[in-house]
Parts: sequence; C-alpha cells; structure tokens
Amino acid sequence: MKLLLISILCAMVCPATAVQVQPEWVPADFASVRATLKLGIPERGAVEASYTPKEGFGTLRVGWDAASRAYYYCTSAVIRGRQSDGVSYAGPPRHGQVLDDTRRYPDSDLSVVGCIPGVVLLSILKDPSHVVRTESNVGSVRIVENFPVSAPVLGNGRAAPGFEGAINERTTEIDKDGAVIHLKTVMIRPGDAKPETIFDSVFSYGTDTEGGLRVALESSGFALRSKVYHASPSPDLFKKSRVVTLGVDAALESEVALQREGASIVKKTNDPGHESNTVASSDSTSFNPTLRYRLPFILCGVVVASVGLFAWWRRRLT
Repeated sequence: MKLLLISILCAMVCPATAVQVQPEWVPADFASVRATLKLGIPERGAVEASYTPKEGFGTLRVGWDAASRAYYYCTSAVIRGRQSDGVSYAGPPRHGQVLDDTRRYPDSDLSVVGCIPGVVLLSILKDPSHVVRTESNVGSVRIVENFPVSAPVLGNGRAAPGFEGAINERTTEIDKDGAVIHLKTVMIRPGDAKPETIFDSVFSYGTDTEGGLRVALESSGFALRSKVYHASPSPDLFKKSRVVTLGVDAALESEVALQREGASIVKKTNDPGHESNTVASSDSTSFNPTLRYRLPFILCGVVVASVGLFAWWRRRLT
C-alpha cells in the first residue's frame, strides 16, 4: 500500500514529459516508389506560370510541357528554353540576341524545377540508373541519386583541382500523392568536412492542381501571380519568337516600374517636409531604386545557374 501511494505521489510531482519522435526512414523498393513518382507528374499537358518578387520589381515567367519536355524560363534579364522540336535557345531578352543551340540537353528543363518541381520526377523516371537508395516513412518517400562530377577544365586545358572522386548527391522527397515537398542537391568531395549545398528548397502548393501539374507558390523570393494550364498545348507556346516577346515585355514592365519609382522618390525628396536634398543625395542607396529588385533576380539566377551547372556536369558524363 505504501509503495502504491509513493508511486502516485511521484507521478503527481514528476509528470511524464512527452517526447516527440521523428518518423524513421526505412529502406523502400524503387519498384514500389515508381508508382508514387508517376502520381506526381502527368504524361501530357503543359503549364505556364508568372511570378513577381516579394520586394521590388520584375516578372519571372516559366512554362513546361510534360510530353515533349519543352520549356522556357524568362525574366527581364535572361531567357532560356527548348522548343518542342528539341532546339534550345538562350540569351538576353532582346530581339536578335537569343541564339539557337541545336545540341540536345535532356535535363535542361531542370531550369524551371524551382517553380515546377515535378520536372525532377520525370528526370528520375527516365533514367533511374543513378538511384542509390530509396527510403520511406509514415507520410513521404525520398529518392537519393548520385552523379559523378566531371572536373571543370581550366583555360590551360587542365582539369580544375579538388574534383577528383567528387559526386553530386540529389535527394528528392515526395508525399504520398507524388508532390515534391523537398529537393536538395549537394556536392561531396573527398576530404571536405561537409558537403557543399548546390540547391535546397522546400515547396508548397495551392489546392488547384489542374491536370496534375503542380506549381510552387513561392520560388527564391518570388510569389506566384498567375498560372494557365493547357490540356492540349500547342508547340507555339515554346517557340523562341514567342518567348523572346515575353522577355521583352518583362523588360519593359521593369523599366516602367523603375521610372515610376524614381519619379516617386524625386517627388518625395523635393517635398518641403522631407529631409534636405543634400542628405538624400549623400546616401547612394536612397536614390537607387534598382537595388530594390536586383536581389530577387540575383537569388533566382543563382538557383537556376546551380541547376544548370548540375545538368552540365551530367552532360559531360556522356
């Protein structure tokens, strides 16, 4: 009886502390994971999406076709894409300066993975030879792939040091419906204390996933503004001439917004109640509206460049 009373008193004085246990990852068979991958990407259909930066000016436009893997990535600073016939193109958003590239780059559509994450699922399904392990827990599955890194060649024709034995490890996490919820790529070099992160993004989506093509609500400082789904997309959607026009329009929009911002700042600094013009002009950032929208484009450019570098390393394997 005494022991029972002591036990009750101890329970009252020292209540048990709840411990949150993270779901354990256990090995999964790729054959079973394949079915979940297919849930996340349709066999046909295309989507176009437009993004605006959370701060500053500019427009980011992307498009992707599931059947042909045609795509475009378009800002006021750069255009890149691939037509339905496989011809790639890239350049600044000015007529006559976006050049064709007839070489075939199977995974170049990874340029839009930050906005349309399902692109990576098709990459895995088309070539699963790089999968080293698949794991699952209560609510999700992740696929880990390894890609040998081909050392960049320096101007003297020699390979850059430090890349011997290096690999890129890409981890794709998807939920039970096949939606990509986390994508991370790191470069692992022998002797390094820790891997170098190349790409790392967590994705969220809206409730309307028409045609099964999910578009991320945010991408590297940009917020989704609009999207259009095409059940039977025309090849014209991805023609260089059309995308160049989109890029020119984006550049004009940014220029107009920049001029308006500049005029607003001039009006404000000339207001009698405002600080003196001498003080305003002495601070270079107070009269430089381009700083407000330059950073989001730089961040997005870094992401795309990283993914492009990753695809370039893969191409050098062939």
